[in-house]
Amino acid sequence: MPRLKTLAPIYAYKDLSKALKKGLIDKELTQLDLAARMGVSDSSIGRWIANPDKMTVDQLRSLVTTLGVDMIPVLKALGFKERDVKKMEGEENA
Repeated sequence: MPRLKTLAPIYAYKDLSKALKKGLIDKELTQLDLAARMGVSDSSIGRWIANPDKMTVDQLRSLVTTLGVDMIPVLKALGFKERDVKKMEGEENA
């Protein structure tokens, strides 16, 4: 699975980082809580929030699902083209 850095415009990552931080606050979760729910280290969560372009699409999907966020609007906000979003939807349903 490709890294997000290769798929979205660079300006989108600051917005994604802010949205992930807001998601944690809205859900009243710490990075440690989120890490435990996802089965990853809290340092991974910290790295992904600080540098979301380092995540794979699968990692982003897992993160937003755990936060209870719909993946498709996130991808569209990152600047993904409609055909790419549909392709990822197909992968998710496969």
